[in-house]
Amino acid sequence: MGEVGFMITNEKKELNVVFSEEFIKKLPGVDNFYNPSVVVLGKYNTSQSIKLREQVERWFCLLPDKCKADIKARLRSLNNKIHDSGFYELLFHQYFLEEGWKVEKDPVVDGLTPDFSIITDNSLKFYAEVFGLYKTKDAEEKDKNFRVILRALNNIKSQFLLSFNLKTWFQEKIFIKKFTQDVKAWIDSLPLGKGVHFEKEFNSGGIRALVGAIWVGEAERSNNICTHGGPAGSIDVPVSKIKDLMYRKLKKYKFVKKIKLPFVLVVSTDDLFFAEKAVDWSLYGLDVISFPVDNPNKEAKFHKDNSGFITPNPGLYGRPENKGLSAVILVKKNWNFGDVVYDMKVYHNPWALNPLPEDVFSKMPQFIKQSGPPGHITLGWKNEGKVVIFS
Repeated sequence: MGEVGFMITNEKKELNVVFSEEFIKKLPGVDNFYNPSVVVLGKYNTSQSIKLREQVERWFCLLPDKCKADIKARLRSLNNKIHDSGFYELLFHQYFLEEGWKVEKDPVVDGLTPDFSIITDNSLKFYAEVFGLYKTKDAEEKDKNFRVILRALNNIKSQFLLSFNLKTWFQEKIFIKKFTQDVKAWIDSLPLGKGVHFEKEFNSGGIRALVGAIWVGEAERSNNICTHGGPAGSIDVPVSKIKDLMYRKLKKYKFVKKIKLPFVLVVSTDDLFFAEKAVDWSLYGLDVISFPVDNPNKEAKFHKDNSGFITPNPGLYGRPENKGLSAVILVKKNWNFGDVVYDMKVYHNPWALNPLPEDVFSKMPQFIKQSGPPGHITLGWKNEGKVVIFS
């Protein structure tokens, strides 16, 4: 998982406030293919889930009393968007406490309540707001249909273990019964014997997929999906949506420009692939290659265009945009054997009116201004590969 950034410890506190036995019993059962975050925390009996559940209980006890009812309700939600909003506010509240900083949860400023007001041990004050990035409704619907197909295949009784890899997303109405019937007929036609792996590509019922089968014994069984996957290579959230979400937050808390304090957005991305690339494109612009048309012998140049949320805009005579945003912290959970580790990356705004000093989050990887050619701003990574572990 890369180099460990630092360890965070905390004293044992009263447990089972959020995840009481009574609450856990009322949660839905564990599904083979998808479980809301609260079910993973409440009903998984892995060492990681148990440890994380205990951490959540300890962190919760350190919240101000005025915040506990709201955070508890969100942590108990079956809706991942609601649950994650509570979880990551709780996580960063604990992070700030363990750094020894003075932290105020939900401070009131100009009639507004950003998630955090922080004063560091160097007496730097800044504000932070947490929000999540999630898949589009269209992507969520595709995932839902994908899981319905998996469950249908998983109910087929056979002597084979199956793998299922969707080749393309659905372009039309799908007929899952027709697809599973065709797969069942194929499985029934296969010879029985150890050590032979069969594969067939199906284009049936609006579903194009590669199905694999390997014989595992004479007894018929269901629950036979051993591996599965969907099409890869696409960005889950459009860059335009990410920029719009950032703009709304910045516009809402515009008081930070007036009082001249850094403003940080914390963005959680547990639900997404390619989140780093999406945030990079959103902040700094798309990756482009320029070819000189007048002299093909000249070297092509790799650079950014001017479409970023914070980059200079040609329509504004080259002035940078959204200078009230000081930095973005991208955070994502990774389940790593017995630990839950957190990939936290800081993306700095080199044009910020109120820059965030590098030493504030020095334990995290940071995308910061570095030396470069005159007339250009060059950004590069510092502390790349470090992760955060809470113990």
